[in-house]
Amino acid sequence: MSSAKKKKQSSERRLNPEQSLVVEHLRGPLRVGAVAGSGKTQTLIERTAKLVEEHGVPPNQILLISFSSDARKEMEKRLVARLPGAAAGEICRTFH
Repeated sequence: MSSAKKKKQSSERRLNPEQSLVVEHLRGPLRVGAVAGSGKTQTLIERTAKLVEEHGVPPNQILLISFSSDARKEMEKRLVARLPGAAAGEICRTFH
């Protein structure tokens, strides 16, 4: 088994049922809100990876919005680690 596939499977196993619902949502926009430390960023990264890898959604059609620059930078870092080559700066934005 390739290391990318192992990484994908291990990150999916860490998702709880509510997070899995977010990852599996396919149609229309989705707003995710929860308390700090609840796994929102990981869930959104996995959702983005699933849309790109399994459903062929072009990365430039995905938008992840955060309310702080620090959170945006963390999303970008995780997205690049999960989807090397993705234009994280185009996907992750900050809402002002």
